[in-house]
Amino acid sequence: MRISGIALAAILLASCDSSAGDENEIRMSDDEGNESIVTSSTAAVVLPDGFSIYPGAAIESTTTMSGADGEGQLIIMTSSASPADVLAHFREQGETAGYEIDMEMNTGKAHVIAGKRADGEMFTVNASAAEGDTTAMLIIGKEGSN
Repeated sequence: MRISGIALAAILLASCDSSAGDENEIRMSDDEGNESIVTSSTAAVVLPDGFSIYPGAAIESTTTMSGADGEGQLIIMTSSASPADVLAHFREQGETAGYEIDMEMNTGKAHVIAGKRADGEMFTVNASAAEGDTTAMLIIGKEGSN
């Protein structure tokens, strides 16, 4: 899945300083001329039907990825809730929206779930605790036709 290369650019952009209203963008092209666009900002989050940000979580950054290989979003948020509570929130939403949870991992402080629907839409949530807060990364999107 090539969207992972786009996801890497998204993670790099997410680490950029995006003060309120600022937007950062990376454009990439492959050897066949397919362009991918990665945009990072603090703009409002728009999620697919059935999904919402964890209640009370603060959005740290929003990154949108689009290209021939797929499209999606990376949302980084922080919350005082536990990683388990954050994952339970997204698990319930994903299952209700028709996603099959096909990966789950718990490595102590880090917790990850991932799911996919029959139409190719997928999501991954990685939540980890540090210094009393939980940082969660929600990646949600769909593979392209290539």
